[in-house]
Amino acid sequence: MLRKLLGLVAAAAMVSAFASNAWAGVFLPLSSDLSVNLGGNPTISLSGNYTEGGWATLSDNGSEHDLAVSAGVWKGAGIAAGNGTGTALLTGVALLDNLTLSVTNNSGTFTPAFSTTNPVGGGLTGTGASPNSGTLCPTGCLGGQQGLNGNVYLYALGTSLPFPLQPATTRGVGIGGTATVMLGTVPIVVTNAPWITGKVRITSLTTNVIEVVRGGNVLTGVGVTLAPAGTEDVRTFTTALGWRSTMSTASIETRGTVTVGGTNILASASAGGAVTLISPQRINTGPIGLGNIPAVWRETFVFVPEPGTVLLLVSGAAGLVVIGRNRMKRK
Repeated sequence: MLRKLLGLVAAAAMVSAFASNAWAGVFLPLSSDLSVNLGGNPTISLSGNYTEGGWATLSDNGSEHDLAVSAGVWKGAGIAAGNGTGTALLTGVALLDNLTLSVTNNSGTFTPAFSTTNPVGGGLTGTGASPNSGTLCPTGCLGGQQGLNGNVYLYALGTSLPFPLQPATTRGVGIGGTATVMLGTVPIVVTNAPWITGKVRITSLTTNVIEVVRGGNVLTGVGVTLAPAGTEDVRTFTTALGWRSTMSTASIETRGTVTVGGTNILASASAGGAVTLISPQRINTGPIGLGNIPAVWRETFVFVPEPGTVLLLVSGAAGLVVIGRNRMKRK
């Protein structure tokens, strides 16, 4: 009986090893999402879909995993900020009435050990200097380039202004380079960066845009003196991994840098889990009058273990339990 038990344990181990090499985690589009936060404005987000045939695939590369994403995972049109509530700027700046997003994604491949120059960071001096602020993933992380087709529409100064996500094959969100549109005679300029799972330091910011939350109603604007009621929160950018922190006072200071980051909690290509890649931006708002503000795009891919892998492992474990029970009965 001991030989049978040891044999089954060995078989289960072989099944596990085979499964980890032969099957990859299954992508769950509806549990995955693409989002963007522009400055302190409400987030715009959409879930993945099956209808366009989009898919994401994990594959072992020997020690870690690669991530390949096909076109059509993300597709949406006219998605408004704040789940349709829009956004309104406080007094003191040109009014921005709303933001909407229309987008489809191109294909992309993300690999470990990705590292490149940080186009939205660096140039820090004195006590704020960092030897790594000028590099994206200085020690390597999962990353790469993937473009997005479509526009963010700015409803400002009584007009709708489409801002291209990918003005050229070599420039745009998730790729790098700059994108420019004119509002009147003054440009709005966006500096883009590739997708990574690591931390990014965005520097050279010249804004103190804040957010005031009144239940579901969100107002954003420049840092003016506010007197929030007990049911209101005043929030501003943080230098931690998130966007905002609740302030105990309504006096908001200008932030020159912010740090944001992605996550990678996939143990292997055959395991379940999630990976979040970010593509940071620095936006020179030009005629809107908010200075240089930070922005970040996020795409999260959720995976579960391949059903066949789970079935084989569960069957092996069940077999061990049966043998153990039979052995106990015979004693």
